[in-house]
Amino acid sequence: MAILMLSLQLILLLIPSISHEAHKTSLSSWKHDQDWANVSNMTFSNGKLRVKGIYYRNADICSRHRVTSAGLTLQDLQLWCNLRSVARGQIPSTL
Repeated sequence: MAILMLSLQLILLLIPSISHEAHKTSLSSWKHDQDWANVSNMTFSNGKLRVKGIYYRNADICSRHRVTSAGLTLQDLQLWCNLRSVARGQIPSTL
């Protein structure tokens, strides 16, 4: 979920000051060489960012660390987020 929120914050930073009227952006992609997502079919209206056809229903956030290490640091922890995406009108499948 943190990755998704960070992505949305980056998208909002890339959109120049937008009034509360409906606008469409012409963003196509950013930082593709650093695994950032491509952006298409997006609208921003009344403070809401909408992406047609993709909705995130469930997110599982997990963490893992080495059991044998005595003094854990942040570098020893691993955090990942599993997102299940479904198109409009479909039932999400399990991971």
